[in-house]
Amino acid sequence: MGFWETNDAIGSILAGVAGVTAVVVSGVAASRARRRARAEAEEPQRQAARLVTADIVSEPNVHWDNDHLPRPANIPPREYDQVIVQVDNHGGEPISSVMVFLPERALPLHFGTIRPGQSKRNGWLDAPELWHVMHIGCGCPGHPWHLDLELVFTDNHRARWRRNGEQEPIRLLPSDDVVEDWKRRQKVIEEERRLANERFAAEEDAIGPGSLSTLDD
Repeated sequence: MGFWETNDAIGSILAGVAGVTAVVVSGVAASRARRRARAEAEEPQRQAARLVTADIVSEPNVHWDNDHLPRPANIPPREYDQVIVQVDNHGGEPISSVMVFLPERALPLHFGTIRPGQSKRNGWLDAPELWHVMHIGCGCPGHPWHLDLELVFTDNHRARWRRNGEQEPIRLLPSDDVVEDWKRRQKVIEEERRLANERFAAEEDAIGPGSLSTLDD
């Protein structure tokens, strides 16, 4: 192959590479533009989703018996065995299919539809007696009753959202099975807790009963 033929071949190759590069760059730019347009179109809905919150409700003047009936506050309370949750819709449109997930509970609490500016409550009436101690604190007067709860709901435009505490709302796909996803994550947490307890027990056996707590002191 002669000198000019070689130059022509190299030029063709470079031109082809430049063409492919231009197509790739154009595709990336178009993809970014589409994502930006979707984000901008979604922002009003996301802003509304930020106005939906779920919190544990503290009712220090009401205690409960085994029949879940209120009894006078002057009767000494036993361990809390009820978890009362309140969902607040501070937005200007109704939300529906509202559900809240609680640690150690496989199924969510359901709240149905909540109108603009309104609130709804539901509760886990047979929660483990030490649930509050494990996940919130002692519940003593002045102790903050705060726990980041996982909230799922559908807005007035049929978009589904998931929000954990004060974190940014995440838009869900119609095919997302939030209940099964929650169960899987809870199993992972339970397994991690089981392994941690086994490690602690093994360390205590190696050192001697009560030695770890003595070292902590």
